[in-house]
Amino acid sequence: MNCPYCGGEMRDGSVLCTQCGRLTPEFERTYRRPDPTVGSGRERTGRGYDPDVAKGGSAAASTNPRLLLALVIGAIALLCALSLVIGAFVPRETTEAYRRAVEETGTAPEGYEDVIDAYFDARGDADADAIRALFPQAMRDEALSDADVHGSRVERWHVMSVYPHSASDAAGVSALLGETVTHYVDVEVSVRFAGAPEDEVWDFDLVRIDGAWYLYEIW
Repeated sequence: MNCPYCGGEMRDGSVLCTQCGRLTPEFERTYRRPDPTVGSGRERTGRGYDPDVAKGGSAAASTNPRLLLALVIGAIALLCALSLVIGAFVPRETTEAYRRAVEETGTAPEGYEDVIDAYFDARGDADADAIRALFPQAMRDEALSDADVHGSRVERWHVMSVYPHSASDAAGVSALLGETVTHYVDVEVSVRFAGAPEDEVWDFDLVRIDGAWYLYEIW
């Protein structure tokens, strides 16, 4: 037989011309080409069609159990990392909640406000020994390098905010003092000295050791 396109000689029953490479018209009419959409998730018919692949398609890949497990584990790890980072900068309790908790426990012989009040009284009396006694034992020899004694009377003062430091900060102070520090707070105080035209803002760092509050730093 001869090729109907180029006239080249072909074997009888051949479906492809070895001269021009074209399929015979009879084969073209009966051949169904593979469907290019196989595996896309939409069911199509055609040569090479695999119903198992078409049923799942891309959706099957997206619901792969191993892939889902990996995504869940990754999300949990990310949340844990974020909580550690946030916890390092954000106090566990709000300022007001922390103040109420400290004031309501009743476990401390005196509250941090009592220590601040005692400091201002001692400062007004220019009583250096009384000021030293408000600091932890390990700091008393050098306490007055941070807390000046002027003899000026306080007309009024009030706490503006209380910031609780982290447990790791308290542990660092514990190591420096050689004492077990259970709480470490920064207290911002608005102060009006007698005869002064306006209020000043003071920051007190206080620590609690064995249930009692002590001055740690004033600035």
